[in-house]
Amino acid sequence: MHNTEVFFIELAVSNKVKYICDIAEVFYSAKVHTDIYCGQKKDAVVLDQLLWSWKQDSFIPHALAADWDDEPVVLHYSELSGGGNGTLILFDPVDSNRLSDFKYIIDFAELYDNDRLLASRKRFKEIRDGGQHKIEFLKLGAFLQKQF
Repeated sequence: MHNTEVFFIELAVSNKVKYICDIAEVFYSAKVHTDIYCGQKKDAVVLDQLLWSWKQDSFIPHALAADWDDEPVVLHYSELSGGGNGTLILFDPVDSNRLSDFKYIIDFAELYDNDRLLASRKRFKEIRDGGQHKIEFLKLGAFLQKQF
């Protein structure tokens, strides 16, 4: 039985932070708790600032993990806490053992950079071959049309 759904989103350009905001908005609108993992604090801070201002007519309540106040969106860096019935959006990859801690995982196939593309293909293959999770590869537009 597949309890975790993993979505690999195709990125043809290097604007991942904006796409993460779009995806976080989908889950926020669906009232699904969302964790976003960044390997470095500087990336989490950039996302934190962008979530305040990326759309003039939209606001997504969020917090950095260090300031976590039970917000619907939590940005993590270096350590990933949390899990449960929510979503994990990966700015940076995490150990595949953590994937089962979440209902939805969002990862990216970054086509604009050969090294990142090869790394994402390796992660996709590892998840697919592990057989524990449902996995799907989508373009961003198709993903944003999904209902959660």
